[in-house]
Amino acid sequence: MTQSRMRHRSTQVAQHLLAIVQEGISSFGLAKRPGAAGAARLRELGAPDAICERFALAHPADRASGMRLAIQLRSAGATPHEEYAALLHDLSKAGVGLLPRILHVLAGSPRLHLPLRVDASATLRLRTHAAEAPRLAAQCGAPTEVVELLEALALEEDGRASHDVRARRLYALDSAEAAQ
Repeated sequence: MTQSRMRHRSTQVAQHLLAIVQEGISSFGLAKRPGAAGAARLRELGAPDAICERFALAHPADRASGMRLAIQLRSAGATPHEEYAALLHDLSKAGVGLLPRILHVLAGSPRLHLPLRVDASATLRLRTHAAEAPRLAAQCGAPTEVVELLEALALEEDGRASHDVRARRLYALDSAEAAQ
């Protein structure tokens, strides 16, 4: 493993741990919940209650990651639909705890399919979350354009070119997000 990849994975693990710590601190009113601004932004974008509720219940690391990605996209001139998709892209990881997430990051990319000694359903959810995101978004009432963007993003994450420039930008930022 290259030093760059190791640094990237270490940063991802640190961000997961930081999100959990921030979540705990927020319960005492000493900090905002990770990704709290993401819930507000979803409301501004007209997201239905079902999506806002899913976002609020998502793992702290997923909320924080979605918010960081949405901010990067906004600063790069993204459309509101791109921000919306960024905020939703990891919501299908719901129910996966911290340990499987960390082991998944350390094992490598979902494309590698390395065997992990953790809950098989958690491993499967982490590997297939990108493909599940469009279905979940549609089920919760996301706009068609957001669902289509999440479908294109799933193709990118699966290693197949989607030919959607927005999805490629979202994938590139999401892949590099932890390294920045």
